[in-house]
Amino acid sequence: MAILELLASDAPPDRFESLLTRARSSGMPGPQLDRLENARKLGLHIYSQLDRRQQREASLSALVDIARELSAPYDLKTLLKVTTRRARMLLGADISYITLLTSEKGTARVEASDGHVSSFHVGMQIPQGAGSSDVLTTSAPFWSADYLSDARFPHHERLDEMVRAEELRGIMAVPLSHGSGPFGVLHVADREPRHFSADEVSLMSSLGDLAGPSSRRPG
Repeated sequence: MAILELLASDAPPDRFESLLTRARSSGMPGPQLDRLENARKLGLHIYSQLDRRQQREASLSALVDIARELSAPYDLKTLLKVTTRRARMLLGADISYITLLTSEKGTARVEASDGHVSSFHVGMQIPQGAGSSDVLTTSAPFWSADYLSDARFPHHERLDEMVRAEELRGIMAVPLSHGSGPFGVLHVADREPRHFSADEVSLMSSLGDLAGPSSRRPG
C-alpha cells in the first residue's frame, strides 16, 4: 500500500528507496522485507513506464509545433537554421548541423549549424566517404555513443580532426529526403558519450521526414 500511495502521489523515485531503507532499519521481518523489495521494483518499473509515456507525448507535441513552424514561407537558409535549432532543442544536444550534397558527386557541405561550434561552420566541406556518408546511401539513420572510438563507421582524418576539435562524442545523423532519395543529413551531437534510445532515433527520423520536403520547396 505504501508503494501504491507513492505512485498515486507522483513521488520522486528516491522516495521508493527511502521507504525500503526505513523498513530495514526498523527490523522488518525477512519475508515482509522481500515483499516490499518486490513491490519497490514493480513500483519503479511503473514509474519508468509513465515517465517514458509522458516524454513521448511531449515529443509528439513538439513535433506538431515544428511541423507548423516548418510550413512557414522561409527562405532555404532560414529554414535550415530553424531545423538545426529545433533538432538541438528536441534532443537536448550540444550542437546540431545540416550537410547537403554538393554538385561534386559524393561530397557534402555544412549549410547550417546551431550551438557553440567552430569547426562545423557554414561552408565547411565534408570529405567523401566519411562519417555519416552511409546515411546518404542507405537512407537510414546512424548513431554512435562515442564516434571517434567507433570502428563501425568510415573515418576520415579531416572529419575526425573536426570532431576532435569540437570534443564531440555521441553523434546521431538522419537523412533529409524528398522524391528519389536523400539529399542531405541532419546531425545532433554531444560532448559526452551518449547512448541514443530508440525513441530518440525515431524522433530525429521524424524531424528529418518533416524537414526534407520543406527544404526542397521552390525558392
